[in-house]
Amino acid sequence: MENDKMKLADIFRNVIFTIKLVFKINKRLVFAQLFMFVLQIALPLINMYFIRNLINAITNNEEIKQILISVVAMAVVNLCITLINRIVSSYISIQTQKTTIGIKYHLGVLVSRMKYSDIEQPKIKNFISLAESNSFTEIITSATNIISALINLLTYSTIVLFVQPWIVLLLVVSLVLQFVFSKMKLNFSYKWEVAQMPSINKTSYFEEVLLGREYGKELRINRLKEWMIGKINKQYTEVDRKIIVDCNKQGGIIDFFSSIINLIETVSVYLLLAYKVVFSNMSLGDYSFYLGSTFNLTSALRNLMRSISDILENGLFAKNFRYLTILAETAEAEGSVGKLNNTNKVEIEFRNVSFKYPGTDKFILKNLSFKINSGEKVSVIGLNGAGKTTIVKLICKFYTPTEGEIFVNGISLNEISQKEIAEKMSIVFQDFKLFSFSIAENVAVETKFDENRVKDCLERGGVLEKVKTLSDGINTYLTKDFNSDGIELSGGEGQKVAIARAFYKNAQFIILDEPTSALDPIAEYYIYKRFEELTAGRSAIYISHRLTTTRFTDKIIVLSEGTICECGTHDELMKIENGIYYNIFMSQAQYYL
Repeated sequence: MENDKMKLADIFRNVIFTIKLVFKINKRLVFAQLFMFVLQIALPLINMYFIRNLINAITNNEEIKQILISVVAMAVVNLCITLINRIVSSYISIQTQKTTIGIKYHLGVLVSRMKYSDIEQPKIKNFISLAESNSFTEIITSATNIISALINLLTYSTIVLFVQPWIVLLLVVSLVLQFVFSKMKLNFSYKWEVAQMPSINKTSYFEEVLLGREYGKELRINRLKEWMIGKINKQYTEVDRKIIVDCNKQGGIIDFFSSIINLIETVSVYLLLAYKVVFSNMSLGDYSFYLGSTFNLTSALRNLMRSISDILENGLFAKNFRYLTILAETAEAEGSVGKLNNTNKVEIEFRNVSFKYPGTDKFILKNLSFKINSGEKVSVIGLNGAGKTTIVKLICKFYTPTEGEIFVNGISLNEISQKEIAEKMSIVFQDFKLFSFSIAENVAVETKFDENRVKDCLERGGVLEKVKTLSDGINTYLTKDFNSDGIELSGGEGQKVAIARAFYKNAQFIILDEPTSALDPIAEYYIYKRFEELTAGRSAIYISHRLTTTRFTDKIIVLSEGTICECGTHDELMKIENGIYYNIFMSQAQYYL
């Protein structure tokens, strides 16, 4: 993927991949396009036949009745084909929209199957944007257009060869030159898209900030609108303008030479056929027929070139989609399902684990070794940047250790699928997310759910009383994205819903990453009392700046600059005067004493 240049064989493999994808998502679109190409072949031939006969009838002074019959017949046939064409075009438009939605859905599924470490990489984000921007439905249009163009090419070249072989030679030379120019323009276009994508992603972020609800308060209270617009303008000035100018310049030169070739081709065709009329006694009807055949041949050649260019372009962009498919399949192939099936107990062990994020040189974790036994509760504490949340990402298999290995129930984490790890764990993330669905769906994360169980989890999460005051209760929507009666929860209320979600999942291993950071001390106390119920008989990790959890956990791991500097129970660590845990505990305790 690093090299933007691709062989034609690779491009056509991507095209075949895309056609199969579109056919899988919506067969009706493919069949409708095939029917449309039959109409595209039939209509020009029918018109040429009628016009030839009409001109010959007029020049041969045939009866007016015969001429009128030809005119009416031509009009009726054209009207019928035009009506059918419009109906089929409308149908294709509807099916194209459905297919586009289906492809975007398929892309979303692919990304959700990919490793978390992949989607965080800027390069992969660019691939996703390029894949999303591509219109795969055009591949079907281009493919049917190529078939149509080839049939027209065979038909009209046979006709033109009969009357003037030099015209065919002229058009073939023009075709070769047009192909060269088209390929050059295609390469410029793709390079432009690739070069532009980082800038487009930045611009999309700026738009999200300006238009999105999430940043609305910060923008207004800090008067950031002009500052953000300035960044957008600077982005355009520094990057976009140069790319656009270069692309237009190169494309303009190619288009100029292409137009010159088209002009030479058109003038030559008129002169060669005029020669036949003057010196070979060709009738005006035949002249019209052969001229139409020549221009239809020219049109077929151009359509062939344009369709090949389009299909090559889609083939170039389809490589991004195909690459994402490979990443998703690779991610799902990692590890085996069923490794943790026959047990409700989960224990985690880190053996000499070190980690640095991809593309960086700094180790976030250095040579960590510890074990969390089944049913054991462990607090992990440390200052900001100590590596606490990174431990969670490694356990969840979002990332793979740079050095060392992680074991679950004595089995290497590399041998266990990410899906199975997810099934065994309930996690409340520090940056938890709620969705613009009902409160019940946010808790159950399912469309069908047990209402009593949802209410019980909301009660254990400390937010049921709030939910009871809402007119739609647990069916109340969060935000107004999908429902005008949706509500906005406070940070603490939202965190309680996220905690209720962890209660609902009822997994064997619990991870709580700053789960009460938005709660007041009293609410935090009651939540932690409920956590004792949640974690009963289960293994658990508590990650927090505040040391509320440490009094009732079995073990405390203290991190400093990515290493374990202290480990033990609360009482044991408090005996280490001037130790990190002792100092943090005493600095927090002074605010409550």
